[in-house]
Formats: sequence, structure tokens, C-alpha cells
Amino acid sequence: MFSFVVNWFPFVKTIFSSSSPTQPLLRWEVEEEGEFRIVDSSMVARLWATVKGNKKMNYEKLSRAMR
Repeated sequence: MFSFVVNWFPFVKTIFSSSSPTQPLLRWEVEEEGEFRIVDSSMVARLWATVKGNKKMNYEKLSRAMR
């Protein structure tokens, strides 16, 4: 779990900094508290799969890892 957290948050930060405002992948719900919503779950899962080098990653597996 700890390695997921260490890798996940920089990944999320990268998405927020590089995501297109017209095609957001993530959206802040309460930015001050770090609460966000995944807008395009399939794309986020594909990007995370690329980062992790896991071609079988999908949103179901990603969401299971986030719990």
C-alpha cells in the first residue's frame, strides 16, 4: 500500500499540471483538502498502467488498489 501512495500522488499531481482544461481527467472537489474526482476513469487507468508497466491495468484494478 505504501509504495502505491508514494507513486500515486506524484502521478495525480502530474495529471493536474498537464491535463487540458477542456478535457480534464481529474477535477478538484475540495482542493484545500486534496479531495478530487476522477472524471475520465478509463484514461486515468491507462495512464497509470503506462507508469506502472502493467498492460492489464484497468479502472477496476486501479480502484481496488486505491481502497
